Amino acid sequence: MAELEQLLELLRTNADALNTLTLSNLFCFVSYASCLKDDILLPQPSPVSPSTAPDLLPASIQKFLASACGFSEATTERCWSILKDTIWNSADFAPEACIQYQLFTVPRSIYPLQHHCINPNCQRTQKGLALKKAEQRQAVLYMLDSGPIPVWSVHLYCEKCKVNYHSNFHVHQGKRVYYGGIPDVIQVGEHQFVEHKVVELWVTLMVVSWTSATNCTRFYNTALSCNQQPPPGWQFGFTLDLDHVWNGFAILCLLEDLSPQNETLSVPHTGLDQDRYKTAMQS
Repeated sequence: MAELEQLLELLRTNADALNTLTLSNLFCFVSYASCLKDDILLPQPSPVSPSTAPDLLPASIQKFLASACGFSEATTERCWSILKDTIWNSADFAPEACIQYQLFTVPRSIYPLQHHCINPNCQRTQKGLALKKAEQRQAVLYMLDSGPIPVWSVHLYCEKCKVNYHSNFHVHQGKRVYYGGIPDVIQVGEHQFVEHKVVELWVTLMVVSWTSATNCTRFYNTALSCNQQPPPGWQFGFTLDLDHVWNGFAILCLLEDLSPQNETLSVPHTGLDQDRYKTAMQS
């Protein structure tokens, strides 16, 4: 609510500049731009801080926002200059609440938690330079309310110290080291992600009603998939596999065990999923 009140105050104080726009269109602009923060940040010069809204939008993002919101590009540029700080610092405008997914070719991109290298011995870390070498891959996100949806999984790579940053962990010298805390989205396969609350549901079903992982898989594919189908040409299907359930169960339980102890989960990056977490589970 604080972000909405701040938005309304900005509209009042900039009424002359925005007098031709409706509140609905402006709310649409703020919502879409909030979902695209990582995509707005990635093309910016390395010294630009991720904590501050960039002064200029990338040309592709500006064209998209103009088309999606029914603005001219000049109006889009003006809206960004007035509303960018509110958009950048807001947490209330979530994609699930504000965005009609069908307006996006793909609903969302899954980025690493940070745009900087966190290796204290790395030159980029010491200079405060953001990571700009990115690779995106097609993937699937299994959600509780919306079923499976197509997503882009974006990796950021540090060319100085050779660390590869994924959404849940970073990889270096064959080791997968998870970030602290419990993520909202858990990677359970090379191209598969699951919402935290879906994995919590599986854990609850297993503990409370002795539901097998096989039946957790069937339950999601039957009751929660919402009959969603991948878009034409998408590389991966939407059917959840048994291995995804077991991986989600193991990862979440390990993270929940280590988080209160301020310890991080470290596992081999190579090898089979069924072997990756064994040593950590034994510990």
